[in-house]
Amino acid sequence: MDILIISDSHGRVDNLREVAERCRGAKEILFLGDGLRDIEAAWLDDAICVRGNCDMFGAQDYPDERILHFGEYTVMITHGHAYSVKSGFERAAAVAAQRGADMLAFGHTHTPLDIALPEGSEVCGVTLQKPLRVFNPGALKDGCFGTLTLRDGVPLTSFGQL
Repeated sequence: MDILIISDSHGRVDNLREVAERCRGAKEILFLGDGLRDIEAAWLDDAICVRGNCDMFGAQDYPDERILHFGEYTVMITHGHAYSVKSGFERAAAVAAQRGADMLAFGHTHTPLDIALPEGSEVCGVTLQKPLRVFNPGALKDGCFGTLTLRDGVPLTSFGQL
């Protein structure tokens, strides 16, 4: 299963359309906020979205975070501003771990990030009971996006650039 992960389009509907076309084989599209109007303008109605700090009008219909299950693999998606991720991802990672996630995907910082935290690591006082991948696709407004590929429950993350 291929999953497209995008965030922070900030008005770049053209980039949304281009990445959707380039990754049209993706089974799911995850949008991590700051551009909900762009998602609607690009007609990506099937995208699974959370709202960001810049999503104001109509954003009340979208949650701040979601827990998603892809078979046995669990992903927590959030924009990240509520966890102050610009000062570090640790608070968000601790919450993701407490909720049983295998992966935390967030945006807000506009900086690509892919870190694997091993089982037994401690994050903000939470000891990880299983490995946790921490992933930020970067800002789509700058042409950055990410993908998550699951093959037999094994995750592979990667970055792309328009």
